Amino acid sequence: MEPNLLTHKQQLMLDAVRKLIRRGDTTGLERLLGKRRPVEVAGLFPHLNDWEARNLVNTLVARDHASAARVLLEVDPPVAPNLLAWVERDDLVKMVQSLPSGDATALLRYLPEETATEVVQLLETTVSEEVEELLSYDPDTAGGLMSTDVFVLKEDVTIGEAIADLQRNSDSMAMAFYLYVVNDADQLVGVLSLRSLLTHPPETRLKDIMITEVLRVKTYTDQEEVAQMVAKYDLVAIPVVDDFNKLVGIVTVDDVLDVIREEATEDILKMAGTDEDDMVSRSMFTAVRARIPWIGVTLLAGLVASEIVRAYLSTLESLVLLAGFMPVIVGLSGNAGNQSAALVARGISLDQMEARALTRYILRELRVGLALGVLCGLALAGFVRLRYPDTLVLGLAAGGSATISMVAAMLFGALSPLVLRRLHLDPNMATGPLVSTIVDVLGICVYFALSSALLEWFAE
Repeated sequence: MEPNLLTHKQQLMLDAVRKLIRRGDTTGLERLLGKRRPVEVAGLFPHLNDWEARNLVNTLVARDHASAARVLLEVDPPVAPNLLAWVERDDLVKMVQSLPSGDATALLRYLPEETATEVVQLLETTVSEEVEELLSYDPDTAGGLMSTDVFVLKEDVTIGEAIADLQRNSDSMAMAFYLYVVNDADQLVGVLSLRSLLTHPPETRLKDIMITEVLRVKTYTDQEEVAQMVAKYDLVAIPVVDDFNKLVGIVTVDDVLDVIREEATEDILKMAGTDEDDMVSRSMFTAVRARIPWIGVTLLAGLVASEIVRAYLSTLESLVLLAGFMPVIVGLSGNAGNQSAALVARGISLDQMEARALTRYILRELRVGLALGVLCGLALAGFVRLRYPDTLVLGLAAGGSATISMVAAMLFGALSPLVLRRLHLDPNMATGPLVSTIVDVLGICVYFALSSALLEWFAE
């Protein structure tokens, strides 16, 4: 993985860690690590070689299993499995045992399936049951993201009883952003804030002051949809229920931030026509394997374009100057198509693209494409007319092709993410090489077809 640039303070810490590792000063290294937050220690790994990283992992584990687990949870997900491969089985069990069920599940997901199964079998019974339940959910859903450490109260409980219960169970206070209220069947029926407990008389029952319209998600709700709901309604946490409306856990805002970062990274990599393996691997072969599919598509599109040019060779020989404006047409259509694809794909990702508004949006893109196409076409035609006053055909062909190809490219760009979503594929794929390669070929086709038609028309 390419390391991020370090601040002066981070560089000093990195230099100190490297020096202590080289000296074999385990005591000094443990003392230094104890003064740093887990996220700060996790940020060192991209800058260390394998030998240094292994020494740092071993020191963390030997110092404190809980601290080591929290550090490894802060490491970028693609890197964590490589680091955990250096940890002994007994240490893995102790690390997982030290974490809340949600974090324990996240750590186990980094391990090979066989290793994770063995670790779960060695856990204490109560912990293993919770972890096994969480592992049964798809990791990209609310069930796979949630924590089961949630503070729950019955609806007939009074405020005084609720406060006393909170005080007795202080370990749950870290997750008590909201108080979730359930009925006798453990179904979610309401929610109230900690503030409500302090502003009502102690004898008031929770069912009399709770909010009954509770925002919630199902265990199988996609993590991106969960993140959108938390962001849209400014929630600190959101409850997760099963098909019978039984409360099974909550997803907190810190989990959602991880999802947003993960989804954003995935979208950016798809726009570039590569994947996460390429980003984190130092192997040349891994990078080549990740990039070759879309590079191959681009090469194929280039070969198709060359055949189109060959098919219109007689047109090109009749007016050699046509070749000079091919990059302009291709560039305009490619840019226009990518802009439309990016806007629609982003709208879909943010759940802003409603089905009933699709026709209106596509018509809008057509109008925008026509306006931009006419402006660019007139500007291009005017330049050609001034630069080459004796070749009227060239100006008409360049200007007309710019207009037509931009309109077609923006229409294709707007439709591509929608088609991909209908096919249950990621709409963000349309913002990468897919649109670029197709609209490039489309622009060349329009350019030479129009040029050929104009040459024949003027020749008559």
